[in-house]
Amino acid sequence: MMRAALRFDEPYLHAIVENVEALLHQNKVLHRYSNTDDVGIIVYGLARPFISEEKIIKSCRKIKRVSPMLYAVANAGSPISVVCTLFKLHGPTLNLSITLERGHAIARCVAQQWLENNKASCVLLIAVLAKTKKTFCVKTKIFTRLSMQDEARDSLCY
Repeated sequence: MMRAALRFDEPYLHAIVENVEALLHQNKVLHRYSNTDDVGIIVYGLARPFISEEKIIKSCRKIKRVSPMLYAVANAGSPISVVCTLFKLHGPTLNLSITLERGHAIARCVAQQWLENNKASCVLLIAVLAKTKKTFCVKTKIFTRLSMQDEARDSLCY
């Protein structure tokens, strides 16, 4: 699904993947505190893959069928599977389709529980805000067992 998912012109997916990739390359937290076998990921916000959703609707109206690959990309949880596959991350995952304010509180609480209960040694919290159907603001924070403090990358808008 990875190559096919990135093949689709889905700004929602690309914004998240690019943000996580930049964070992992700039910040060596994963190499210092964790191996990829126990990295948790939580994505939250009300943003979703608008472009893929519209393509599905058009496809259903026109040819009465949907590409399975497009269908896989057209859900709010698709970035988790793509990020895990691309960066070979393994660990607990959670997708919260909820406001950023409520989502952040829940995500922090869940991340803390995963860290305290040794379910993960590192958790990526990925907040996604849709500015338009093609523009997203993504902020990723990293929580680790050692610090429990966020090491945040500045927000980037795509």
